Amino acid sequence: MPKVYQYVDTGLVASLARQFYLPIDHETTVEFEIGMGLPKVGQAKRRRTASKTAWPPDDPRLIEAVVRGLAASGQLTDIRPEDGGYFERRRGTGFFVYERLENVTPIYLPVGEAFAWTEPPMKQLVVWVSDPITGQSDDPWTFAGSFVFLVEGHPSPTGLSSMISGISALRYVVDFLAGHSPEPISTARELSRWPERFGRFDPRHPIEKLGEVGGTMGRPRPIETVYKIAYMTDEQAHVLDGKEIRVNDILAYPLYIGAP
Repeated sequence: MPKVYQYVDTGLVASLARQFYLPIDHETTVEFEIGMGLPKVGQAKRRRTASKTAWPPDDPRLIEAVVRGLAASGQLTDIRPEDGGYFERRRGTGFFVYERLENVTPIYLPVGEAFAWTEPPMKQLVVWVSDPITGQSDDPWTFAGSFVFLVEGHPSPTGLSSMISGISALRYVVDFLAGHSPEPISTARELSRWPERFGRFDPRHPIEKLGEVGGTMGRPRPIETVYKIAYMTDEQAHVLDGKEIRVNDILAYPLYIGAP
C-alpha cells in the first residue's frame, strides 16, 4: 500500500534530488546493447535506448529515493537530539531526523502582516508539536528531553546560526516566523533585545502558549516524518510527574509528514 503524505516540502525535495542526481528536472536516456547469444563475426551489435522519465517533487518514488540518499550520505539519523551539545557539533552539516511518532498535535498559528506579500497571502503557520520522549537527567545541569516544533511551508525557511541564550525555539517560531514580536524585527538576532515570552520561565505546555497568540489546536495523531533541524536550545520548560523541569526545544522543517 503506497504511503500517504499529508505534507511534502516540494522545494526541499527538489533541492535534495538534484544533490543526489535523481530524475527531477528532465528525462535521462540510457543506451544498452541487446542480442541473443554471441554475435557472429562482422555482425553489428544492436543497441537500444530507454528513457527515465523525470519525477515531480511530490512523487512518492522521488521522496523515497531522496530519503535513501540522505541515509547513504550520512545526513540522516533516527535519534532525536536530546542535548544542545549534539546540535552544536552537527550544526551546519544539514542533518535530518527520521521519526515515527504516536501523538503529535498540529497547531494553526495566525501570522502577522509581515507575510502579506506572499502569493497567495500567507494567513497561518502550521506547527506540529511533539512532546519530549525522554525524562529528566540525573545531572541537574544536563537538560534531557526535547520538544520538536515542525513548521510547514514557511516562505523563507531559515534558522539561527547558533544557540542564543534566552531565545527558545518556540519563541523563534512565534515572534520571528509568525511575526508576533511586540516590535518589528528583520533579523532573528534582534530577538535578543526583548524578554523571552515562550521559554523556560513559563512552565505551561507549548500548545497552551501557542493558544495565547491565537493558535488553534487540531486533532492529535500519529505521523511519520523526516525533518531538518534549524535551531535547538535548552530554553524550554516542561512539567514531568508534577515537577517543573528544564528541557530542550527544536525548530525543524519537515521534508514530509505522512501517515505511519
